[in-house]
Amino acid sequence: PRSTSVDDSWRARVARVPDWAWVAGIVVASAALRVWLVRAMPAPFVFVDELIYSELARSVADAGSFAVRGVPTSGYSTLYPLLLAPAYALFDVLPSAYALAKATNAVAMSLAAVPAWLVARRVAGRGLSLVCAVIAVAIPSMAYTATVVTETLFYPLALLFAWTFLRVLERPSGGRVAVLAAALVAAVATRSQAIGFVGAVVLAPFLLALLRSDARVLRRFAPLLGGTVGLGLLVLVAQLARGRSLSDLLGAYSVVREGGYDVGQVLRFWLWHVEVVTLYVCVVPVATLV
Repeated sequence: PRSTSVDDSWRARVARVPDWAWVAGIVVASAALRVWLVRAMPAPFVFVDELIYSELARSVADAGSFAVRGVPTSGYSTLYPLLLAPAYALFDVLPSAYALAKATNAVAMSLAAVPAWLVARRVAGRGLSLVCAVIAVAIPSMAYTATVVTETLFYPLALLFAWTFLRVLERPSGGRVAVLAAALVAAVATRSQAIGFVGAVVLAPFLLALLRSDARVLRRFAPLLGGTVGLGLLVLVAQLARGRSLSDLLGAYSVVREGGYDVGQVLRFWLWHVEVVTLYVCVVPVATLV
């Protein structure tokens, strides 16, 4: 029948579209939708984070330094203010600069579709990988694009770290380790909590050896583990030489050293996070994993 031949022709044309074109289309569509949606947010409301990062971006644009209302400031994200600085350099009127900053957020966070697709492509087929890319930019947290907070940049960078780390676990070559290190630095420069990724880098090779029941797997990761430990020692020595503690690496979040948590509290917080993530993904992926 003619309708069948038309359907086959349409499917053939769709199949000929390269994956990168589909992913680019997902990013563009997501960014355009978010740019339209963020117009409904007229002013900052996440205090004081939005004001701090707006001021830092303005300072970078005006003086090339990190300051809040003329007072030099450290301990906050360095990469995120750099991302927003062009918005404040192009516009002297704050509402216009704020609007462009939100548009920048929309583009940056929509780019999460790219590393999400790259990760999925290694374990799934073409169709499911593209679905994963769509889901990556359809999560509720995309609402952060309407706010001047670091999550908008950290989300795609965290996924980029996951992809580079996956490649290192597959084949820990020098080049892949270097790319992983760059992704880690970018993540930490965006949110200091990304220091926790170092623990994943150290632990993952041991888990891989355990899953494969072969301790010889660790031999391939000796340079990675050795380099991570060496870097950790170098940072420790540098902090001690400067008279600083390791908690200072957390920047503005270093206040966590003033509190303490017992094992029971840590496990309870962990369980709460598991419950939140389970609800966040509508239960289905967690049930599938179990």
